[in-house]
This record gives sequence, C-alpha cells and structure tokens, in this order.
Amino acid sequence: MLTSTALSPVETGNFLAFIFIGNLLAKPVAVKLLNRHIAGPLYFSLSALFTFATYLPFLFIGLYTQPILLIAACLTHGIARSFQFLGYSSAVLWDVAQKDFAPANVFIGSVMQVNLLVGQTLPALFVVLVAAAGLSNHHHSAFLLLGVGSIALMAFCAFIGTACRQR
Repeated sequence: MLTSTALSPVETGNFLAFIFIGNLLAKPVAVKLLNRHIAGPLYFSLSALFTFATYLPFLFIGLYTQPILLIAACLTHGIARSFQFLGYSSAVLWDVAQKDFAPANVFIGSVMQVNLLVGQTLPALFVVLVAAAGLSNHHHSAFLLLGVGSIALMAFCAFIGTACRQR
C-alpha cells in the first residue's frame, strides 16, 4: 500500500492495524471450532477459500481511495488469516504425545517464526529495491497488482489442494 498508493506511512499503518484487529476478533470463534475438532478437510478448504477471497479486493486500486472499504477489506482479511493460521498451527500438534508436546511446540513455533521472517523480509527487500529503481507510480501499481495477485493465486492453490484431499 505504501509504495503503490498516495497513503502516508501513518495511514498505511492505521489500515494494516485492522488486519490485526480482525485476527484477534476471530480467535474466540476459531478456538471453539478447533476445540470441537471441526478442523477437518472442510475447515481447511473453507479457510483457504476465505483467505483467497479476502485477497481479491486488494487487486482493485480504487479500494485504496475508499477508507471504509479498505478498513472492511483489512478486517475481513485478518479474520480469514486467523482462521487459517490457527487451524494449521493447532492441527499439526493434535497427534503429538503428551511427553513430546513441549519440544514439538518449540519446533513448530521456530518453523513459523522463520516462515514469517522470510515472508516479511523478502517482500520488504524487494519493495526497497523497486523503490530504489525509481519506478513511477504507474509501475508501483502494477507491482502491487502482481504481488497481491500472486499471493491470491497461492491462497487459491491451497484451497484446491485441500479440497482435492477431501475426495
């Protein structure tokens, strides 16, 4: 948002905060579903589809000039990410024996932290390199669309993968 729109860093941060608000709001519902072991293939298929669907509004440049719609898109995306992330991080530990739970938890936490580090560092580095190349605003918009489109495609592939495993 920062390099592809007229939003200031403060405005961008304010909008992104709604992703985290959505994330927190979804936790109680996701936890209740997961505690009932509803998180089977259907849960993962629907959460992947929901995540994919919440990426799509970000493909429309006009969204970034409509504060209420941008807040709604960020909030909804945070909710979707929360369901998907909490589901995967919980399901991976379901079959772990009680005596192995602590080391397994440390391991999965470490893997997730590395994934987050790579997932945030590489795009940030790429944005800095693109900004250093002095691309015009038009090119920044194309970069935004390519980035969001790629992420949406990966989320859709996750949906297809989990939906195919249900059969």
